[in-house]
Amino acid sequence: MEKNSLVVYFSQTGNTKIAAEKLQQLTGADIFRLQATIPYKIHRVMQFSHRVDVEGKTVAFPAIKNQVPHWGKYSVIYLGFPVWF
Repeated sequence: MEKNSLVVYFSQTGNTKIAAEKLQQLTGADIFRLQATIPYKIHRVMQFSHRVDVEGKTVAFPAIKNQVPHWGKYSVIYLGFPVWF
């Protein structure tokens, strides 16, 4: 196990969260969830699909409301993120 490791993940439906938590358990890493400043409205499928489609076509990245403190203290960083479309 790497002592100075971090799992960073972005999850809206929960699938990536489950994978990130499993990886954290296996590695003993710290864990951090990135969150969009404007949350995705999963329960409104048409709005969700439209936003994801627009972001994908324009290569737009959502603003993040929280930041990982002390990136420099980690020698290994695992990234987890959803793949849409």
